[in-house]
Formats: sequence, structure tokens, C-alpha cells
Amino acid sequence: MEKLTVTKKQSFKKTITAPPSKSYSHRMILSASLANGVSQIENVLFSKDINATLDCAKNFGANVFTGDDFVKITSGGKTIKEGEFFCNESGSTLRFIIPILAAMGIKARVFGSKTLMERPLDVYTDLFCEHNMDFEYKKGEYFDVLSPLIGGEYNIRGDISSQFLTGLLYALPLCNKDSKINITTSLLSKPYIDITLDVLKKSGIEIENDNYKTFKIKKNQKFSPINAPVPGDFSQSCAFIAAAVFNGEIELLNLDAKSVQGDKKVIEYTKALGGNIEVFDNKIKIKKSDLKSNLTFDISDCPDIAPVFSVICAHAEGETILKGTKRLKIKECDRESAIVKTLNKLGVKTIAGDDFIKIYGSQKPFKGGEFETFNDHRMAMALSSAAIVTDGKIILDDSKCVDKSYPTFYNDFNSFCNFNS
Repeated sequence: MEKLTVTKKQSFKKTITAPPSKSYSHRMILSASLANGVSQIENVLFSKDINATLDCAKNFGANVFTGDDFVKITSGGKTIKEGEFFCNESGSTLRFIIPILAAMGIKARVFGSKTLMERPLDVYTDLFCEHNMDFEYKKGEYFDVLSPLIGGEYNIRGDISSQFLTGLLYALPLCNKDSKINITTSLLSKPYIDITLDVLKKSGIEIENDNYKTFKIKKNQKFSPINAPVPGDFSQSCAFIAAAVFNGEIELLNLDAKSVQGDKKVIEYTKALGGNIEVFDNKIKIKKSDLKSNLTFDISDCPDIAPVFSVICAHAEGETILKGTKRLKIKECDRESAIVKTLNKLGVKTIAGDDFIKIYGSQKPFKGGEFETFNDHRMAMALSSAAIVTDGKIILDDSKCVDKSYPTFYNDFNSFCNFNS
């Protein structure tokens, strides 16, 4: 682990281009690898998670060429019968490719880091059992896909992760029988499904969506090559929004106000706290703000904003309740617990209850010290933004965890903080 000391800079005025969306990148790469032809995806950030999906694309049989910020993928459909697929620490990669491999008839061992393989896969084990599919699953180690996915009717839960539904939405169009997916519970993170449907539509795949309760998929569909840039990422932009409302002025480019990304809620929520934010077609402007709360925010559909947004709430005068936090327990770490521990150590009383976090915010400076990042990229970004309104310094115990999603974060954020190893 590599420690990093973070200290605040004086007020600033800066223009930044938002980093590329990780959610879109995963899906666009998968679409390209399943298409017959040449795809070129621009504005790609090669994080550990995205590299995991690219490696899986190569293992599908696609030819992958990467430039500084683009990837060219040439694919001719299925070219292998069996293989091994390493997902590193990427939950999206893991949960997306398992049913895709089965639909392609590829016998495969899917594995990754121990922490990744400890994350829930019960939706797939239940589904495979229900449809008499052969598989072997050893929690913490691997998932073996041993028989093909057949089209038909599938009943799945939607209250654990929307990633399982995305996996099926990618896989079932490849099957030789029409399919229907029934969602048996409430569906969390609908905006992530909107991203999936958006990319699938651009890839030539037709999905009939009946109010997120059932999805009808026609058989034997063909993925078309995809040639487009990756849009900017609202969740990865949260730290810049925090930096500006705390102590400066930032113009964030390449953020589409019409995006289906659920994480754009961070703008609405921060404005509700008094955030001085102007929204334009493809950019936002944020200025130093007088933050006040006594409000409740639902993060069920935008869990990835929780770490940084909780820091924003902690610096807003008054009590804030974040509801829908139970699902944070099964992220890269127990994010609910990590947020509570971190904010309390910063000097802000914070408690967790049944599916909520309550933050007793104040505009007083945070307390410095050495902090655990919990091997969670979003906790490291949250702590970096907290440093802007901290007396003294914040020491991150493991700074490299940002490589998972945003390897250039410290370089991009150094206009707002000093970083010293």
C-alpha cells in the first residue's frame, strides 16, 4: 500500500474535462466484442476495471488495439469454445460476462480477486439451477460456466444489483429462442439499466421494456459495430463538484445534462443543499457555496455518489439523511460502514440505521489525520475532496486504490489539493 498526504490549496478557478463514464465504457466494449466488424470507441480511460473488460474481449476472440484514449475492436463473432476469464476487481465485468459466455456456448472459468469473488452471485446460481444449467461455483474463488444459456422465460431479483439484469440483457439476444425476463422484486439502480438499453439500442439490439417489470427479447439478434465516444461520468465528477462548492470555481466539460446516468442526481442534490451550480447542455459551472441541510436524499438509484456526497453533506450546516444505503454494504467494501467511520473521524457525528445514514453536518473545518481508504477508489476520492476543508492534513493509507476506476485522479485533482508521497 502506498500512503499519500493530502493538503488543501488556496481558492481556485479551473476548467476540467469530466473523466469518461466507466459504466458506458464497459458496455460499449462488450457490444464491440460481440459485433461482427470493426468498432472504434473514443474517450476511453484505461482503468483496472476497464482493462479487465478489454482482456475478456480479447479472450472472446476479438482483436483489441488501444491508443492513448481510444480502443479499436475487430470481432467476427464467437471464435473459441472454452477459456479462462480474469475479472480482477471489476464487479461489472464479472456479472456481465457470465451469462454472455453461457449464451455463446463457451465453457469458461470466470475468476478475479478474492474480494470480488466474495461479492454476491446468488442471482446467477439460482437462475442456472432453475434452468438446469451446469455450473460450478466456489465462493471467493471462481464461477465455472459449463452449459449453454437457452432462450426462454427468466425470473430474477432486481434488489441486489442491476448488473445481473444487464448481463442477461446482453446474453439473451444471442440465443436461438425468444426470451422474457420478469423482475420479481423492486428494481434498484434503474438508471444503470437505462445505460444498458441505450448502448444496446446503439448496437442494433431490440429490447421491449414494460415499465422495468418485464423485458422481451427477440432471438438471434446481431450486434452492430459501435463507433462513438464515451460520455463524461457524473459519479467520477463528484469530487470536482465537492472541491468547487467547498472553496473555488470549476467549469466541468463533457457532462451531458440529458444523460440517462442516475449519478447526475449529485447536481440536483448538491443544489438542494445550496450549491451554486449552473447547468448547460454539455457542461456545468460550480462555485463556492454556503451549504445548509436538514434534508433527506434517496441514493437507491445512485449509490456510487454516496462517498463524496456524504462528505458534501458533512460540511453542510444541519442534519442530512441518506436513505437507501443498505446496498452500499456489498460494494468494493462495506461502504455504509466506511462512510460512517470516515465522517466520524473527520469530526462529524454520523450514524447508520436500517437502510439509512444520518449525518450531523457543520461548516466547521474537518479534523485531519491518517485515514483508511478500505481499498475503495471512491473513498479515496471522497477523502481527497474532504482535504479542501480540513485543518491540517489527510493521509491516505492506500492511495493506489483509485487505479480501479480513475488512475489519473490525483493528477487531475492537483489543482485543488497538494499530494505528497
